[in-house]
This record gives sequence, C-alpha cells and structure tokens, in this order.
Amino acid sequence: MTRRYLSQYEVSSATQRGKRVDSFLGAGDISAEPTIRYLSVRGTAEQVTATLWEVEDPRNPDFLDVDSLYPPNGGDAPVAVFVCTSVQEALTQLDERFPGVAERFVNQGVIGDEYADYLAK
Repeated sequence: MTRRYLSQYEVSSATQRGKRVDSFLGAGDISAEPTIRYLSVRGTAEQVTATLWEVEDPRNPDFLDVDSLYPPNGGDAPVAVFVCTSVQEALTQLDERFPGVAERFVNQGVIGDEYADYLAK
C-alpha cells in the first residue's frame, strides 16, 4: 500500500519548489446546491498562500478532476485566501481553523483520489 499524505516536511519542500499541495475538506456549506471544499497551498521564497475553494459537487465517481469544478452560481473566486511568511505558519493557522488538515495534504493532482474516497462513503 502506498502512502498518500505528505509529512509537514514534504509540504514545506513542495511549496518551496513552487509546487502546489491540496487538502480535501469534504462537504461545503455556502450554497443550497451540493458543494465540496478544499485547500490549495503554494509558496514562493517570500510567502506562502493558502486558498480555500468551495466548488460544485457533481457527485459523479467518473469525474474526479476537482480542479476543473466551478464555485456555485458561476463564480470563480475562492472563499478565502490566507497569506503567511512560512509554511509552518500557514500549516499552524490552517490547522487551527480546520483541525487535522496539516496531516492530510496531498500532492497536486491527488485530490481527485480524496474526492473519490468521499463519494464512496
């Protein structure tokens, strides 16, 4: 069995290399329509940006490309953006707002597997 979740060191390493990491949060709550929420984290040498997205939930196990889903009502803006000076600061703040999230980050592109697990429940 392969390991899916990244250690905090791996999250830091990925973001320092300009890669994005994601964490699936489950069902959303800003719309009457079904939605899902996830975090994406990117970094540069100067800052780390965490973005909270809430997008339409098609509830289709054959469509797992979470990145291509749109916010409800045709919007295109994230729900929230957090800007921090370090990955550790970002993970600490995110874990305070979304308990346990710091232990559930995956590499970009793997969030579809998280969504598939959510649908299977």
